[in-house]
Amino acid sequence: MRKFTYNVLYILSCQDKKYHKIGVCKNDNLDKRIKSLQTGNPNKINVEWVEERTEANKAEKYLHNCFSENRAEGEWFVDVDVNDIRRKLMLFLDQR
Repeated sequence: MRKFTYNVLYILSCQDKKYHKIGVCKNDNLDKRIKSLQTGNPNKINVEWVEERTEANKAEKYLHNCFSENRAEGEWFVDVDVNDIRRKLMLFLDQR
């Protein structure tokens, strides 16, 4: 029997939701991940959405490609909102 490993796909925001980060981490590391991102960032980072997934890395890559024109830096995107990201994620599910 195949054992599934779940990770979480998360969406974070900062600077009054101007910027969103699309990322992946292990289930038990989200709080640690947020704390590490918050260090050195003068803007409060907020959790907007979290989903446990078996193929979180593939979904993350898909979303990064979808919003590549909105990339501010690294995994941070500008001028998109959580609903835009979640709509694209639904399309990813339909393509599998």
